[in-house]
Order: sequence, then structure tokens, then C-alpha cells
Amino acid sequence: MGGIRSAALDAGHAPLTGEGLEAALDDGRVIVICATMQEATKRAHDRPGVIAYSVDEVARMIAAWDEKALVGITKLAFAGAEVVAIRNKREEVELDDEIPF
Repeated sequence: MGGIRSAALDAGHAPLTGEGLEAALDDGRVIVICATMQEATKRAHDRPGVIAYSVDEVARMIAAWDEKALVGITKLAFAGAEVVAIRNKREEVELDDEIPF
């Protein structure tokens, strides 16, 4: 493997660092978001138990989760808006208020 590494470095490629941004989830799991899949893979090997994602993976998850782009539209309209809670849109809401007619 040393030959491949040397060839890559000789070609001007920088070694992988696994650099990324970490955050703790409410359930205690730790995630990291790295610039590339290669960096995410390196971080996953270096930090067992940390869930590593690439920016492209996060973009795909956001696209799937916000399929109508409502959160994106809101973030564009209100610079600095922060997502602080997510509710399951399938949750049943009990409507017990009076109907005025």
C-alpha cells in the first residue's frame, strides 16, 4: 500500500485527514459530516462508533426529507432561521377546539 500512497502524494494529492464537523444527537449518538466520502470513510475508521457522513450524503438526506423544499424556502426567506425541532408529519393531532357554528 506504501507504493499507492507514495504515488498519490507524488501526484500532488494530500493525505486524508478525516476532518469534519461533529455533533451529538439527542439519543447520544455522535455524527460527523466530512467534505468527501473518502474523508468520511477515514473518520469512520479512526473513530469507531462515530457515524460519518459526506456532504453529498447529507444533501441527499435533506432532499429526501424536505421533498417539497419547504424548509429550504423558509431558510432562504429568513436568513439565520434555525431548525430546532422536527415533527413527524404523519402524527395525528387531536383537534378538540370548538367549532363556532
